[in-house]
Amino acid sequence: MKITEIWAKCFGMLRGAKLTFREGVNIIYGENETGKTSLMEFILAMFYGIGKGEERRRYEPWEGGRLDGVITFEHDDKKYTLSRQFGPSKSADKISLWCNTTGEPINIPARFEPGEHVFGINRETFINSVFIGQAGIPIRGDNNEILAKLTNLAASGDETASRTEIAERLNEASAILRSRRANAILPALEKQRLELIEQRQTLVTRSAEADTLREEVTKLTHRCQRLTSELADLEARDNVIEQLRKLRELEEIIRRKKSMEEAKSKYDALHGVLYAQDNGFKQGFLQTVRERMEQYNTQKGFISAKQEQYDDCCRRIEEFDRSPLSGMRTIKKYNADIQESLEQYRLMRDERFELERELEERPAVRKGPAWLTPQNVYIVCGALVILFVMLGFINPLFYVFAGLSALVAGAYFVAQRTGIGSGLLPSDNIQLANLDEDIHDLNRQMRPVLDEVGVRDMEELDRLVHYMNGVSRQLHDMETERDTMREEMGTLRQQLEEVMESIRTMLGDYTEVENDEKALYVISRLDKMQCDHAAYEERFRSEQEGFDIALAGREYEEIEIEAELLRDQLGDNVNMADGDFSSFDQALIKCRDELTAAREALAGRQAELSMMNTEPSEMSKLEEEIKLLSGRIDRYEFEYAALQEASDALSDAFESMQKDFGPMINFRASKILAELTGGRYSSVVVSESLTPAIKEPGGTIQSCISLSSGTVDQIYLALRLAIAGILSEENLPLMLDEAFAQFDDRRTAEALSYLITESEAERIGQVLVFTCHERVLKAAHDSGKKCSFIQVK
Repeated sequence: MKITEIWAKCFGMLRGAKLTFREGVNIIYGENETGKTSLMEFILAMFYGIGKGEERRRYEPWEGGRLDGVITFEHDDKKYTLSRQFGPSKSADKISLWCNTTGEPINIPARFEPGEHVFGINRETFINSVFIGQAGIPIRGDNNEILAKLTNLAASGDETASRTEIAERLNEASAILRSRRANAILPALEKQRLELIEQRQTLVTRSAEADTLREEVTKLTHRCQRLTSELADLEARDNVIEQLRKLRELEEIIRRKKSMEEAKSKYDALHGVLYAQDNGFKQGFLQTVRERMEQYNTQKGFISAKQEQYDDCCRRIEEFDRSPLSGMRTIKKYNADIQESLEQYRLMRDERFELERELEERPAVRKGPAWLTPQNVYIVCGALVILFVMLGFINPLFYVFAGLSALVAGAYFVAQRTGIGSGLLPSDNIQLANLDEDIHDLNRQMRPVLDEVGVRDMEELDRLVHYMNGVSRQLHDMETERDTMREEMGTLRQQLEEVMESIRTMLGDYTEVENDEKALYVISRLDKMQCDHAAYEERFRSEQEGFDIALAGREYEEIEIEAELLRDQLGDNVNMADGDFSSFDQALIKCRDELTAAREALAGRQAELSMMNTEPSEMSKLEEEIKLLSGRIDRYEFEYAALQEASDALSDAFESMQKDFGPMINFRASKILAELTGGRYSSVVVSESLTPAIKEPGGTIQSCISLSSGTVDQIYLALRLAIAGILSEENLPLMLDEAFAQFDDRRTAEALSYLITESEAERIGQVLVFTCHERVLKAAHDSGKKCSFIQVK
């Protein structure tokens, strides 16, 4: 496989860069920042794409535009053209691969890159084998695919004999039998068997429910038969009950007739007493007596209410008398002295109040600082006096200062007393002081009386006297109210006596009345008789109305005859209690309801039973299907277990063979390293992690850490070339970007000579060397071998 041409339309700093490559070694040279490394990255991006995010933004065209390019290459004797337009993400890339030989497009499988599809290796393997950069060119990333290919080759001699493919086939076969796939065989069969088992359990449950329903149907059938028989007996007795009801209705009419006649008799008797022509009361007499009695009771109620008010007033007055206020007697005792002293005190108090009000109305005088208070002045002066006296023991002159301080304090005191500096005139201050002194003398003069009364000064005595006067007025008002109510009760009692006298006069025409009690008794008897008369009249009318409604236009004699005939027909049943009627009705209704409910329940149970398909053949069919499914599941389980054992055995064998790939890679790497170093190092040992080391002639293994950086680059280059030779079915292009940066001139010449020789012998594929060093060009020219030189500007 070889790359014939690349065309970087827009890629990073490259715009319209087109290069043509030939077979063998191609040396692409140019100064720094001419895009050599970008060309290598362009080839990688075309075959394997670019990552996302910052990595994709790193290759955005410098001059704007869209990432775009074309590569022409030959593979398997066919020519191909790969074009790619890069989108915002890898999934948005537009890739086109055409076979120029056949003129047909090549379909790349989904989620595959062109390099994976054409070369058969992934991006990581491509970078770790034929894509060689700077900085010691170690193998990076995941080496699983490299190890797998090496193991396949070591085990079978054929790198295409993929253990992965075999493992995938085994896993696929296992997944077909058991996995999370919707079409996996074993889960589907197990689910089907579980459903059949559930159906069988449901059938068993339904069979048990059917047996229960059959028992219920039998019980309900017997119950319906019993209730039908009971209902027939009850309905047979229904005619007797109807005759009894008819008889009770007729007897009720006869009873109403007798009750009406009884009420009429009592009414006539009492009416004759009250309203007879010979001995009855006069027209309107009873009404007048009732009015007089109502007047009497109303008047008596007024007297009772007024008596309660009078008693309450007397009780309040007695409470005042029993609980006199403290100091009341003392005040009455010294009333003259107290009144005279209070007159004097009130005059002095009013005078002082007027003087203070006048002083408040005067314009305010500017005051001194807030700290200049009498207390502060006295404290400062006192402290100075004490200090100067103590200092006088040292120097007598300080006694003079002590005296001056005392004089200042005294002068300030006098100024405060006379009003100087406080906004008061001396005369005002003296007048206030005189009033305060007079009030004080009056309090001292009245002290015995004040103490006996229980107050502190004349002000409290004044308030107490004022309060006492109010209490006295309240007590006087209550006594006046008591006397007024006493007079009103006398008037009401006089009116009550007049009403009673008129009642006695009215009753004197009919009976002898000795006193008020006799009169009240007679009136109550007359009132009761009149009430009874009205009640008997109302009862008579009600009974007559009920009798007429029950008679319903029939003759009473017909009712009596019909009742007598029913008694003869019923015979002994005529004495059946009325309570038996209601119990019979209840029994008949209950029997009908129970029979209806039993028939409905029977129909429901029979319907449920008919809907249940519990044929024995259905159970047998389910058992047979479960047995067949269980046999299939057992066979597939055996196959699945065998596939699992085969997969485990393959994994164990692969891991064992993977440990043996060392000799193959060691041999190829050692041979290449001997060519690159001129035979100085001829043995390489590679670990399982593809970390190389040098094996010296004495057998000692030496790590690369102790070697020079140029030697380390030679070792890694040999290892990469060895791996590249066995990973692909054909030789892939080998790309080197400043891979000889740490080589000296001799090593550079040896490395180029080896690559040219191997490429001419077709043991390696096309070689693309990207460099900015003149010594690489010189070494290529000096080799005398065929090379292609391409300058990048």
